Amino acid sequence: MIKNILLLSLVSIISSCSAQQNFKEYYYPIGTNEDVKVYKYVDKNNPEDIEYWKVTTNPKTNRILTESFTTDFRLYNIFEEELKTDGAEIIRYADFEKMKKEKIYVLMEQ
Repeated sequence: MIKNILLLSLVSIISSCSAQQNFKEYYYPIGTNEDVKVYKYVDKNNPEDIEYWKVTTNPKTNRILTESFTTDFRLYNIFEEELKTDGAEIIRYADFEKMKKEKIYVLMEQ
């Protein structure tokens, strides 16, 4: 009985490790050259609500830069991730909509 439990545990651990590797390859594909891809996201409940993501991958620095744009192509945020052996880490984030609102709020306060 204990051998069966140990064997089942070992199989589970091995399969989860390979699934994580496949997951990483799917969500963080980095080739040998710098690559830029643009993705279009359309809200199925409101087809006029569209946003675009420009994703730049750099294999030399092992980083992914994502720039998010509104329907009218205004940059509203960026985030940069560094890929490590144990996953991805966000190393930079900027929310331009929030920064814009804070500046307006400060101006209105004065």
